[in-house]
Amino acid sequence: MFPIYLSLSVSSSYGYEFLFETYLYHVTRKDHRHNFSFWFYNIYLTFTSPTGTLVGVLTFVPQLALVLAIGCCFGKDIFFCAFLQTFAFVAWNKVCTAQVQQTKHTLARSIFSFDGFDLS
Repeated sequence: MFPIYLSLSVSSSYGYEFLFETYLYHVTRKDHRHNFSFWFYNIYLTFTSPTGTLVGVLTFVPQLALVLAIGCCFGKDIFFCAFLQTFAFVAWNKVCTAQVQQTKHTLARSIFSFDGFDLS
C-alpha cells in the first residue's frame, strides 16, 4: 500500500513530469544504438522521421498483448507465469541491451532446472 501512496503523493507534487519520467517515457523511448531487439532496424530507420515516435508506441502493443495473454493462460502456475511474462516482456522489448539478454538466459536456466528439465 505504501508504494501506491508514495506514487500518488509524488504525482500530486510534480504532476505530469513525474508521470512521464516514471512511466510514460518507457513507452515512447527509442534507442538506435547498442540494441539487440528485433525492432532495432525499424527504429534505426525511423529514428529521425516524424513517424518515429508513433513506431515506438506501436512496438509496445504486441508486447503488452502477449504479456496479458500469458497472464490469462498460465495464471494458475504463478512461478511459471511470472517467468513467461518476464521472458516475453524482455524478448519483445524495443530496447534490449546485452545485460538484459544475460538476465533473460540466467532466468531461463533457473526456471527450467527448477521444473526438472535436464539442461546438460
